[in-house]
Formats: sequence, structure tokens, C-alpha cells
Amino acid sequence: MVKHMAELGVDGVASTSMMNSKTPLIRDTFVAMIDKIDADALLVTHLASLETSGKVKGMRPEATYNLRPTYYYNVFSVDLQEYREPPAVDMTHYLSLLSELYSVKSEGIVWAIEANSKITQKHDVVRDYSIYVDEAKAIVDFMAGDGLIAR
Repeated sequence: MVKHMAELGVDGVASTSMMNSKTPLIRDTFVAMIDKIDADALLVTHLASLETSGKVKGMRPEATYNLRPTYYYNVFSVDLQEYREPPAVDMTHYLSLLSELYSVKSEGIVWAIEANSKITQKHDVVRDYSIYVDEAKAIVDFMAGDGLIAR
């Protein structure tokens, strides 16, 4: 989101760049961050809901055959080797993010949006993170469209 805001001329700082994994996610932490950078507003995005379902997919076995003739007429020796993979899981996630913009001056919510996404993860496809980048860009574009960011 910070990158997309910068493209529209807004200086933003990701809170994660100012904390570590042991920093408590409490109001005082964010107030200290706001005071440190002298921010006008705070955009908070959090998980509203997540539903996940999975479908087990059986993998295709592969086999190799080795046919060899024997000493007897029209009789063959057959060797069969079958390679089987364990089943895989295709996942579908229904994700709902809630973004709220707080005014530092009024200490209240001045804008909010809920973003709903369906994310499908196939077992044989490398995870695609572009959906998260696109979601962040869409949230910033809605802020701009609602007049919170001057273009």
C-alpha cells in the first residue's frame, strides 16, 4: 500500500518497518509511531474473515513396463514398476479484509472499506502473490476515488 500511495504523492510508512515480532500490537504502539513520524492519519488493515476449503486430488501413477521374451514360444516375462505420489490438496480461500482510516486529529474513523477475495491455490502451481499486491492497489485506488488522496 505504501508503494501505491507514493505513486499518488502520499508519504506513507509501513508500521512493520518500525517494529519487530515482539512489538505488541496495542494502541500505545501505534500512537508512538504516529508521534514519531508526525502522521496525519493511520490506515489499519486487518482480517475480517477467512474461510478455507480444500479438495484432495489423487495423483496419476506412472508405470514402467519391461517385456522380455522367455525360452518358451509366445511367453513373455513382464516386470511392472509403479510410481505413486501421495494425494495433493487444492485450496480455495475466501478472504475478507477490513481497512479503516483513522484521523489523528479527531481520533476517529473517517473512512472504511471491506475487500472480499477468492484465492485459489492449485497444488502444482507456484504460489502467486500478485493478488495481494493487486488488493493493496485497489484499496489505495478507492481511497483516491473517494477524495482522500489528491491525484
